[in-house]
Amino acid sequence: MLTFAEFLNSIARAYDSSKTEAADLSLIEASARRFTIGRASVYSKSQVVAFLYDLRLRSLSHNKKSLADVYRKLGREHRATGDDAGAAKINNGTEVASSELSAELGSEEFVRVFIREPVSINLPAELAPFGLKAELVGLRTQITVNESASKQQRDLLRQLGYNDASRVTRLKQIDGPGAKAALVVLAALLLSACSAIASRNNTGVVVARSAQIRSSTAVVAADLLEVTRGDAIDILDTVDIPDPSDNSKKERWFRVRARDEEKTEGWIEARNIMPESVLDKARKLADEDKSIQPQATGQLHAGSNLRLSPDRTNNE
Repeated sequence: MLTFAEFLNSIARAYDSSKTEAADLSLIEASARRFTIGRASVYSKSQVVAFLYDLRLRSLSHNKKSLADVYRKLGREHRATGDDAGAAKINNGTEVASSELSAELGSEEFVRVFIREPVSINLPAELAPFGLKAELVGLRTQITVNESASKQQRDLLRQLGYNDASRVTRLKQIDGPGAKAALVVLAALLLSACSAIASRNNTGVVVARSAQIRSSTAVVAADLLEVTRGDAIDILDTVDIPDPSDNSKKERWFRVRARDEEKTEGWIEARNIMPESVLDKARKLADEDKSIQPQATGQLHAGSNLRLSPDRTNNE
């Protein structure tokens, strides 16, 4: 759980990361082509767009609706079934998601500008109507509450966890649907993230004692399902994102589908999963070396990576 200030910082980091995204591609096009153009920043841009959409919908509905409502409707009325989703179904899913987002309180223009067409986001201008300001501090963007924010704007921000009792961001923790909704990200914004599923489908096994499948890679994402060691999952997608605690490092995440009754889909840190292809290689190596007698025994005193080959050229 995060403080409100940390929540805004996560949006600011996503915005900075999204600046590498090609401005000549729409969010839908960038999502469909992220493997061929070698960019994962579309996820960061989607996070920012999701936040802006959520703010706008809350404002127009006087805090009666949010992105979480759209997300639940998509999951309830358009849940994917089976593993036979071909290109036609995938493309239809993209259109369904875009249409549902457009249908909310005259949001058609927002979806056209920020999702269907290429756009370069002017974050300061987009946040200003909601009582927030974005400024460049050094090399990074910082988002804060505007001291001159109106009562209506502050009421809106309170739904996300803001507390202006002392004119500072809230100190208590965010765990309500507001924080989770604002960063549902690609799952609610773009079902087109499924565009490469059919050709890149893979399976894996959970190697962590337990791990959470989450609604997105964002630090405030909702936990969707707990999986435990030995559980089999389908790996649908892979992305490397900046480490929230150190932007100079990358974290690898898998988009996965669980084998539960609901076929829960979401994101999980790659370190918790061993892809079936790697597991097969490990089994083959063990079979090849089964006749070799051990020369000694040892004990690890710290966490370490067990690799398939004596080099660091890959992550296997």
